[in-house]
Amino acid sequence: MVVSVEAPATKVIDRKYILDLSERACRDIDDGNYDSAITKSRTILEETFFFVIEKKDDVPSASGDINKLYTQVKNLYDMHGDKNLDKRINMLLSGLEKIISAIAEMRNNHSDSHGVGSKRIDIFDYHARLFVNSSVAMSDFILSVYLNSIKKTG
Repeated sequence: MVVSVEAPATKVIDRKYILDLSERACRDIDDGNYDSAITKSRTILEETFFFVIEKKDDVPSASGDINKLYTQVKNLYDMHGDKNLDKRINMLLSGLEKIISAIAEMRNNHSDSHGVGSKRIDIFDYHARLFVNSSVAMSDFILSVYLNSIKKTG
């Protein structure tokens, strides 16, 4: 017998979607499933990146490298550091890139997405919350960039 599972395609990534997924991640944390919450953190970012890339009629990088997806978003939405911006804004944008890298690395090496054996590190609830909340902040920022681009192009 062949079992087929179909998942409905997510058509729109918006703040409600992000908040719904983050609430599920927070329930995972409350239940002690920190690894699952970290996996959901990456999913929040990845889904947001895919959505805004596709909205520019581009094809998201299929490499599985979330940093490449973010670079693609930055290029499509002209989000490179602007020397005319206040240096604190550029510092914050630099910090956001570090958030993406940290979430990707933690998810790839220490979440429930892969076995790690004795190399598994202890993750505490406050760490998992930091990952979830950081991914929500980043995704909300990216959605804001996308929505602002719509206003500009009318």
